[in-house]
Amino acid sequence: MTVYRESDEDEADDDVVEVVVEYAYHRTLFGARDSLSGKAGAGPPIEPDEPAHVEIQSVTMADTGEEVELSDDEARELMQRIEAAITDDLDDHD
Repeated sequence: MTVYRESDEDEADDDVVEVVVEYAYHRTLFGARDSLSGKAGAGPPIEPDEPAHVEIQSVTMADTGEEVELSDDEARELMQRIEAAITDDLDDHD
């Protein structure tokens, strides 16, 4: 994966940094449901559902293995890119 960063110096080009991203993808978890007319799980929710989400565990430089600190915007963009890639992969298997 590649992360684009604005250069710290007065250069026209932005820095391009190749990184290795380790992440965990947590699928949607459905909360417990009450029973309805004796049918388990058919009633109203007892617990809320937890939406699917991505958790970034580490980001390191591809060439050195040095840990990379991401800004909040970079982390948010990276999570969106990972989620989009996972969604595309799931759509390909349907």
